[in-house]
Amino acid sequence: LIDKMLARDRLRDIPGVSFLSDGKIFRTERKEPITRLETIPFPARDEMPYVIRRGNPIHICTSRGCNGNCSFCSVAAFNHGVIRKRWRGRSISNVIEEIRDLQQRFGSTHFKFVDDSFIEPPRDESWAKDFADAVKSAGLNIRFRTQVRADRLTDSIVESLASAGWFAAGVGVENFSDSALARMRKPSRSADNVMALELLRKHNVYTQIGLIMFDNMTTMEELSENYQALIGHPWVII
Repeated sequence: LIDKMLARDRLRDIPGVSFLSDGKIFRTERKEPITRLETIPFPARDEMPYVIRRGNPIHICTSRGCNGNCSFCSVAAFNHGVIRKRWRGRSISNVIEEIRDLQQRFGSTHFKFVDDSFIEPPRDESWAKDFADAVKSAGLNIRFRTQVRADRLTDSIVESLASAGWFAAGVGVENFSDSALARMRKPSRSADNVMALELLRKHNVYTQIGLIMFDNMTTMEELSENYQALIGHPWVII
């Protein structure tokens, strides 16, 4: 895109861009995204010393996309009707290699995995155990946080990841009312949300949740269900 703009060349030859021309909007067709994320070089880390001095974790992206279809979500909207493989993950060995590189260069121990959804098929209980084993085998004494969907968690997944340094999670709960969740096209139900919070507490994972308390169809019953759930989980950060 930059090369074309600098050369004042046609933007219509670039896939996946929208632009104005003669007062009209043009959108070019999008290509399928990169499937093998391992082919992408590790990002430049020029500003890491500044990030570390500020006390911030280093960001790592281990996957892209999400298989959910939630009505409010920009990830789902971006993928809708265009991308066939909506979630793509890097191999464990590739992630370990990047973590090891960052530790050797900067002594980094705290990381934030900025994936939209850290646990998606084929990541399952077996994958979580393999990832934890790889972190330990590599001698990586790390702490990391992730963003996860409530309905993807099991006791085995949480236990494995916690043993490898998973200390904090952002969980896309959104609501504790089944009727509201259905309206949002969430695949999870209130029982899934409650179970996820209990599992994270059991394994001492600091838990923050996303919550969408209101929409234009919210009922008093739904508000009551959310209120009861929230006072029943006082350790959760909203």
